Amino acid sequence: MAQTDRALLIGISDYEGKAPRLDSPEREIEEWRDLLIEEYGFQYGDIRLLANDRARRDEILHRLEWLFGDAQPNDRRVLYLAGHGVRIRRRDTRGEILDGLDEAFLAHPSALTDDVETMAIFDDELFAVYAGSSAAAARVTWILDCCHGGGFNSQDMPRQPRVMSVTPPVDLRHRSFDHQFPRRNGLSDRGVQMPVIVNAAGELNLSIELVLGGERRSLFSFYALEMLRKEPKITYRRLIEQLRAIIDPQYPQHTNVRGDRRRQDASFLQ
Repeated sequence: MAQTDRALLIGISDYEGKAPRLDSPEREIEEWRDLLIEEYGFQYGDIRLLANDRARRDEILHRLEWLFGDAQPNDRRVLYLAGHGVRIRRRDTRGEILDGLDEAFLAHPSALTDDVETMAIFDDELFAVYAGSSAAAARVTWILDCCHGGGFNSQDMPRQPRVMSVTPPVDLRHRSFDHQFPRRNGLSDRGVQMPVIVNAAGELNLSIELVLGGERRSLFSFYALEMLRKEPKITYRRLIEQLRAIIDPQYPQHTNVRGDRRRQDASFLQ
C-alpha cells in the first residue's frame, strides 16, 4: 500500500476573553502548511487547518480521529498545536481535587460558561485518542508550540499536592500526603509506540511570541521553520540543539524533543 500523509494544524489566537489573545498562531499554521507542502511533499488535501472559533474542543477531538485513523507503518502523521498551554489541577467526577498538575492545550471556548478547565484538552486525552488508533504504527510527529509542552507525558508521576494560600486541616493533610498514588500506565505498558514530540517549551516554561521580521511571531516556529527550510533533512535532535542555541540566550524557554527515541536521530518527519 502506498504511503499516505496527514497533518492537522491548529492555531488559536482569539479566546473570546477567556484567555489572553495571541497574535502568532493563525500565521504559524499557514507557515507550517507551506513548509509541509514545499519541503516534505504533502498535498493540500493531506492537511487540515483549524483556527479560532473552528478549533473548539469537540471539533479538535473529532479531527484527531481523522488524523490518527487508517495509518500504516510507513505513513506520516503530523499534529501541530499553536495557542495557550496550561498546567492546572483537575477535578474528578466527584469534585475532588486530584493530586497533581496536568498539562493541557486550550481549545476555543464553546459556551459562555466555559472556563480554563472545560476548554482544556489534557495530555492524557490526546494520548488516549492516539493509543486507540492505528497511528501508533506510523511515523507520527507532534509539534507543541505552546507553554508547558514538555509536560505532555503519558507517564506523568503524580506530584504531592500543595494547597494555595491556606493550610489544610489535619484530616485532609493525612489523606493527601500519606496516600500512595498509583503511577499512570504509559503507552509503552500497552505496547504502543510513542510519537516524536517536539516542544516549544519545557514542562515548567513559557513559550514566547515577539516581533520578528516586522511581525509578531512564535519565537520557536520562526526559527524552526527557517532551519527546516534551510536543511529539510536535519535530524530532530540536531534541530533542537540549533534552536536552543538561539532561543535559550534570549528566553528560558527550553525547546526540547521527547517521545520515540529511535526516531530522534532520524531526519525530520522520517
